[in-house]
Amino acid sequence: MQLNHLNLQVSDAAQCADFLTRYFSAHIVLEKPDRSLIALRAGDFDLVLQQSEGGAAAAYPAGFHFGFIRPTSDSVHALHRGLLDAGVPGVGPVERSRRGEQFFVQGPCGLTIEVGCHQPLR
Repeated sequence: MQLNHLNLQVSDAAQCADFLTRYFSAHIVLEKPDRSLIALRAGDFDLVLQQSEGGAAAAYPAGFHFGFIRPTSDSVHALHRGLLDAGVPGVGPVERSRRGEQFFVQGPCGLTIEVGCHQPLR
């Protein structure tokens, strides 16, 4: 069985979609005319952003996040630098672990996004 999509409740679907298309190479595959629901494709995965009732902020549990895999450590660092250079707030440091390198960024609408490369460091 293959995972098909993830539906996230967000306070502003258009703002979140703009962030993900601008910095994470996602592209819009479906949207309601009022932009209260926007489906994005990122690689082989669909991410659905559904505007919450009344635009209320979603309350995700502590530690909730989703992640993007990059092919190399250099590409992790390049995206990290690009986000910092663009003045994106909430960009954490690149950290090393036995799985490789990764960083977290606080995106709009309360989304926490991990970016990593899972190539063990030598």
